Amino acid sequence: MPGQTNVKTRANHRSSAGPLDEFFRLLRANGLLSTIRRIRSFLLLKLHKNLVDRRHEGRESVATSAVIEIEPDMVVGANAAHAVHYSPTPRKVFKWLMECVPLDIRQCTFVDYGSGRGRVLMAAARLPFRQVIGVEFSRELHDDARKNLATMPRALKRAQGVRSINADAATFEIPQGPCVLYFYNPFTGNVLDAVLKRISNARAERETELYCVFFNMENLAGIEMRYRFERCKLPFWPGLKLKLFAPYTYAVCLVLRQDRYQ
Repeated sequence: MPGQTNVKTRANHRSSAGPLDEFFRLLRANGLLSTIRRIRSFLLLKLHKNLVDRRHEGRESVATSAVIEIEPDMVVGANAAHAVHYSPTPRKVFKWLMECVPLDIRQCTFVDYGSGRGRVLMAAARLPFRQVIGVEFSRELHDDARKNLATMPRALKRAQGVRSINADAATFEIPQGPCVLYFYNPFTGNVLDAVLKRISNARAERETELYCVFFNMENLAGIEMRYRFERCKLPFWPGLKLKLFAPYTYAVCLVLRQDRYQ
């Protein structure tokens, strides 16, 4: 990335306490079950990074593995307060999630909300989607994604079109036709509410199906109930792989038709 940038890689500012001290700190703060889940997530993320994702880093113009904090002066729109740090989806987890979508993806547009440096866009481009779109409100992460897409070998791209858009997700119009809409905990609060309402309204106005794929999203049950998303039963093999090796919660949901939100 040329010049100086406001993108900050998350550093570990904790003291030099050993693993056992850190375990007991987590145990006191979160309880036993939550601590076990956190350790499991940490170990699975390390497994994905070291066994799968690291092999792809050399082919990326800008490495997608770093966790990035979003600074207010990096974004378009007025919703910087609702941003969540950028963290990439493990590639295998994304592949298994797409295998669970019950649509012919050759007719579908794929949208990644909070697409960051473009790892998921590049993975989706390898699948035969009609169109792949990333929506990212950080200017610098959007520029990084464009560089990665530009240097991706043409022979690997099976999607008919792939692009990154620098925009506020709350104002992004849902594309026409069937869509797969991907969320890796990209934003919170009013932005998330506005986006999910826009998706529900789009489904109320059209016959074609919309599916939301959620990864590491908080309050999934509440989202499903409020916006009338119906969780899909997952196919056996990809569902089993996700159950065993996904570091966070996940769901594939059909957007049900309902009256428009006002």
